[in-house]
Amino acid sequence: MLHVRIFYYMKKRLHSLFHFLYVGVICCISLSVFASSDEDLTFLMSLSLEQLGDVEIESASFRSEKQSEAPATAIVITEQQIKDRGYEFFEDLLRDIPGFDLVQVNGTYRSVFSQRGTFSGENNRSLILIDGIVESNMLEGSLLHGGQYSLHNVKKVEIIYGPASALYGANAFGGIISITTNHDSQEDYIDYHYGQGTFSSRYHKLQINKKISDVKVHISAHTYDTDGVTFENRGENYSNSYVHNAYSLEARVSTNAWLWGYSRYNRPSGLGTFSHVSGFEQTGTEPPGPGLLQSDFNNEKPSLWHMVSETAFVKYKQKISDRLTFSSKLFTRKSSIALDSYSYNYIPSTAQLERNSFGHESDTTGAEIRLDYTPNGDWDFVGGVQWERSDIERGYRTKFADGTDITSDGVRFNRISQVSREDRISDVYKNIALFGQFRKHLKFSIPTRLLLGARYDYNNQYGRDFNYGETFNPRLGLVSELSPSTTMKFLYGTAYRAPTSFDRFTTTEVRRANPDLSPERLTTVEMGVNHRWSDNIYIEANIYRNNISNTIISNVDTGIPIPNNTAVNFSENQNAGEGHSTGAEFRLNAVFNNFDIFMNGTWQRASQDNQYGTTNAWPNIAEFKANGGVTWRYNQDVSLYIVENWVGKRSTSLTSPLSEVDAYALTNMNVTFSNLYSGHLNVSLRVNNVFNTQWEDPGIRAADGGFYDLTHPQPGRTYNVEIGVRF
Repeated sequence: MLHVRIFYYMKKRLHSLFHFLYVGVICCISLSVFASSDEDLTFLMSLSLEQLGDVEIESASFRSEKQSEAPATAIVITEQQIKDRGYEFFEDLLRDIPGFDLVQVNGTYRSVFSQRGTFSGENNRSLILIDGIVESNMLEGSLLHGGQYSLHNVKKVEIIYGPASALYGANAFGGIISITTNHDSQEDYIDYHYGQGTFSSRYHKLQINKKISDVKVHISAHTYDTDGVTFENRGENYSNSYVHNAYSLEARVSTNAWLWGYSRYNRPSGLGTFSHVSGFEQTGTEPPGPGLLQSDFNNEKPSLWHMVSETAFVKYKQKISDRLTFSSKLFTRKSSIALDSYSYNYIPSTAQLERNSFGHESDTTGAEIRLDYTPNGDWDFVGGVQWERSDIERGYRTKFADGTDITSDGVRFNRISQVSREDRISDVYKNIALFGQFRKHLKFSIPTRLLLGARYDYNNQYGRDFNYGETFNPRLGLVSELSPSTTMKFLYGTAYRAPTSFDRFTTTEVRRANPDLSPERLTTVEMGVNHRWSDNIYIEANIYRNNISNTIISNVDTGIPIPNNTAVNFSENQNAGEGHSTGAEFRLNAVFNNFDIFMNGTWQRASQDNQYGTTNAWPNIAEFKANGGVTWRYNQDVSLYIVENWVGKRSTSLTSPLSEVDAYALTNMNVTFSNLYSGHLNVSLRVNNVFNTQWEDPGIRAADGGFYDLTHPQPGRTYNVEIGVRF
């Protein structure tokens, strides 16, 4: 009977999908009877070059080069693709490309993501850059993204796969995501968009660009609010996935040589499905286990996680001669969980309800000087020095019991408050780095370019008191032009992820600090080939092997009993594991008249040697994934985008009673009408999960059904309508 059900389900889904595609294709063909203008065809050809590997990137080796020839596996998502596909947030984009695993938490993190089988419970194994400046929460080394990060002012996104510590130092582990904003536009314009969608979601987006002589000024702002998804299995009054008053503010002023920048990102939100507990809010009786309240309580939301990030920088680049270019940057960053953050926690061991406060504040100041020397077309070199000073709070702010309150319903709870900023405990990290990248054309029968790169980092904090003070990360690349249309790459690289203050110092009632953690290490060997088949089709395939050592595993049993509780031992974070992942990625881009088509697939097998001396599947990883999408353009003003995302069965945590989480397939679409009413009006509609598929992601961290849930439920069909004006 099982195979009959599966057949029926597949038949039903395929019938719906083909019906949907059939209607779309018929509409496209009907409209395509009208010939496109020469201007439209020129526009489409310019897009095809970007689709087919000719777009320039800089993140792979600190210099501009074609994506297909760069010494790295790289994907570029352009401003036009973001617009045509209706990408609003990071995960919209990441779902459509190979090599990424995502778990949507709909709260603390909108989603937790990783590259090439390096999943962790935090977004801390891919480095995020915005206009060349690192963007992360400094205490945890992670990206607490959500409604505060919008893609509305993005010129392009460069995704680099594989270790990049030889270029970027700590935390460029599984790869990097480099975002370039629209600060270099030559146009004068004001662009405003308003959007509204499911769960009372609403946002405003604004860009102002002005060129005054050689000075360009770009200001962008974005606000986002949503009541959030309602998950009935978390209680009929679930309200923990809200985002209220999130915003971003970005300002850029540039000349031919200078770029000044300021950014602020603010996101007050609920903790989402990060943890769970049910029953207490509705009944006032003891719930089944530990966790966070999930619905409004005591006349406020069940939790507040208020992330704030602020950056200011200045960059200077000047060509000293035909052979030598000088560049530099100075930056300062602040990140925090604002001190108004809290959650309501239930503690079964004491049968107590607590209103627990959270917060931390950290800052970094740094500078970099770089020289790019190109004596001739045969070889070149780029090298420099970077210095950073970071004042990182030592875990979350110290807390103390602050009395007991009683709600209007007579429910008693304990207040847990934080010490003042004057009593903040922090550590000062000083890091200095030297780096260099050398490229040379080798005189082989097959044109080949050699890349040798390395970076040396020394950190005073670790070198003085703990296990390491220096790291050295080499890099090797060979890029061979087998033919004018075919390129082969052989790549070797290493990376490290520095243990964060959160890893080392954050404690609980049963977890103690471990300041002696060593950095996680990654070594990767990779081979890839890309081929441009005529002017219409670009194909790329890659295989890789990752070896990870010193993996930081949370909550390892120390064997040391807790005082006054001899039945329970202390746990701590330890370098207790090693990991391995082997994988292959394939992608195809094709352009035919008014159609852009892409397909990609990922196979990966990842395992880790754990603290128990056994080997288990690396959690939250799908062995197989595939995506396929088509963008149809009637002309440069009208487009329809349809994509299918298929994700195979996902592995689970070693402590989860589930052996795997089911596969799923989602269909998303976006339709855009641009330049209406003399070029001033734009309208778009994006629908996610068109067929209202029911699906879940595996739980993060322990995922044992206790504090951390076994799975994270996901919303059904959602929509978003956006209207914009441009002057």
